[in-house]
Amino acid sequence: MPRTTLIPAVFAGSVLVAVRLLASPGAAGEVPAGAAVNVLERLQVPLGEDVPVSVETLSGSPGVSVQLVRVRDEVRPHLHERHAETVYILRGRGAFTLGDRVIEAGPGDVFVVPPGTVHAFRVTGEGPAAALTTFSPGYDGEDRVYVETPGPQN
Repeated sequence: MPRTTLIPAVFAGSVLVAVRLLASPGAAGEVPAGAAVNVLERLQVPLGEDVPVSVETLSGSPGVSVQLVRVRDEVRPHLHERHAETVYILRGRGAFTLGDRVIEAGPGDVFVVPPGTVHAFRVTGEGPAAALTTFSPGYDGEDRVYVETPGPQN
């Protein structure tokens, strides 16, 4: 019988959105809203040596979307004007910039990024880092504004 774990991901309005992690194999490609995906299995696929950042949409709807993000070096400072983002660190260590703060991040850390807030991530540990991210409303692939100044550095 597959083992199931629920990880709270984000409050979208007053509804808690959760992602199911199963010990059984996950489906390839985007998973429909309300379905289960095996994130642990997806993490086993190596990040290509020439790939700095990989973003895989696991599920999406107009209200919320879920992505698996893997980072070799850094995610440049940026903001989302219309989307709130929640970042759950799954693997690796790094410096997470959130507004004017830089926070050392590792597995299990959760960051809530309100719309309009500059944020970035720089890997400080060995190997690529990975995070599960959710966007509310669902990410449209266009609401990303890069900025020059990330705030204070460590």
